[in-house]
Amino acid sequence: MTTIAPPPPRAAAWPLVGSGLDFLRDPVRFFHRTYTELGPIFRVQLGPRQLTVLAGPELNRMAFRDKGTLFSSRESWRAFGTELGVSRHLSSEDGPVHTKLRRTMRAGFSRAVISRRLPRATALTRRAMAGWTPKQPIDVLRFTRQVVVDQLGDLIVDRVPGPYFEDVEVYIRTLLNTTVLRKWPRAMLRLPRYRRAKERVRQLARFISDDVAARPRPLGRPSLVHDLLDAAAEDDELFENEAALLMCVTGPFVAGMDTAANTAAFVLYALMSQPDVLRRIRAENATVWTDAELPADALKRMPLLRATVLEALRMWPVAPALPRHAATDFTFAGHGVAAGEELLLATTVTHYLPECFPQPDRFDIDRYAPPRNEHQRGNAFAPFGIGAHICLGQHLAMAQLMVLVATVVRHADVRLPEGFTLSPALDPILTPGRGFSMQLHGWRSPCPST
Repeated sequence: MTTIAPPPPRAAAWPLVGSGLDFLRDPVRFFHRTYTELGPIFRVQLGPRQLTVLAGPELNRMAFRDKGTLFSSRESWRAFGTELGVSRHLSSEDGPVHTKLRRTMRAGFSRAVISRRLPRATALTRRAMAGWTPKQPIDVLRFTRQVVVDQLGDLIVDRVPGPYFEDVEVYIRTLLNTTVLRKWPRAMLRLPRYRRAKERVRQLARFISDDVAARPRPLGRPSLVHDLLDAAAEDDELFENEAALLMCVTGPFVAGMDTAANTAAFVLYALMSQPDVLRRIRAENATVWTDAELPADALKRMPLLRATVLEALRMWPVAPALPRHAATDFTFAGHGVAAGEELLLATTVTHYLPECFPQPDRFDIDRYAPPRNEHQRGNAFAPFGIGAHICLGQHLAMAQLMVLVATVVRHADVRLPEGFTLSPALDPILTPGRGFSMQLHGWRSPCPST
């Protein structure tokens, strides 16, 4: 067990890994390789910053138990909030405020949001597929982002972004790359393109908030915006200003656009590159659909597809490390970590440890079925983060991913271009890399335009 005690002398420090370029190119492999070579604690140089990386099973156990006493989110997300005009928000808070915000937003990010409206979710996917032409390149990330954003808008905040889609994309990518990852210079926040996108997203948030406030709460399904408005009326200190409330209204786009869309792209890549897995998914998929719709219990009847999504999350976790700061002095793996030190918690290193996942480089969807259930061993499986800040919408994201992929598999025969090689990179989270496209080789069943 890790001892929380005064740290050893700093002279007993850990190795410094040179450039952080390898980290940016493929962080999952970088963290695993460096952990194997150097152990569970090391430093990485990222521009002018030195970040302390913690990794391995013991880290995951610590992070699972921690309630903000060791690892703090506040400083890591301070610049993000400052840019949006707020001093506290869901990602930055630890303790009671964080708990209350999660409680307020939990129902609006639950699986029920989509599982009770599967026909609508499949229709939005089909709409994005309707313009596909055989043998023409399909930009995979463009497609998955469009579907994910439309689903999040329609199902959670009752408004598809429509003409605001490009603004949401620019806003999120610039904001995260400059304030959290800090890969881009802060001067990017002054560019007209970003400033316009930021104002447009605020405008969208006001439209959504005003529109929802004018309508009664929908029956039989959660409503995130109604929950936020009710909470603001009951507790005038929960949101410090209008910007804080509007930030939560657009939160689904910020939290889900890249995370769910990038994961969907990795799942499609896995299916196109694993013919045996694709055959099994197609066979399962065929037994579930009723005419052109997914029935209400469809997600429960697709264990193979669920396992395929989980395996993609294991091999290509879109959040391979969590930015944190040390909340206090503590000792980890025999080395001292000082309060205020900038940290990366590489919680997905365990995804590639053979003691956690045998033959970790093999795409194996049977890991997730009894008796193996490898994802249930301790805290080794952590694609959605770990501990108090674990992804609030993880169950919604799983449902979204399954609906999107099931719809593509039902209607289309899509394939990778000949000779394509996946090149994961951090931008701002793990992405399949530039130039990831697929080709339509024919329709398996009619895909109506909706």
